[in-house]
Amino acid sequence: MWARTPVTEEANDDPRRPHTTKTVAELTARGVEFTGPVADHGYGLVTHFRVPGGFEVQLYQPKYEKR
Repeated sequence: MWARTPVTEEANDDPRRPHTTKTVAELTARGVEFTGPVADHGYGLVTHFRVPGGFEVQLYQPKYEKR
C-alpha cells in the first residue's frame, strides 16, 4: 500500500501538466467543497471533492510520463 503523504508544494515546470494544488485553490475559490488535502499516493497526486447528490469525485494528477 502506498503511503499517503500530504503535498505542500508541487515541482511542475511543464505547462502541459496541471498544477493540482493550484487547481484546488481555484476551484475552492469558486465554491467547490474538497473533502481532504492533496496527497501523494505514490502513483500520483490525489484529492476528492463533493458534487451535487452528495458523492465524491477524485481529482488525480499522475506522476509518470506518457511514452
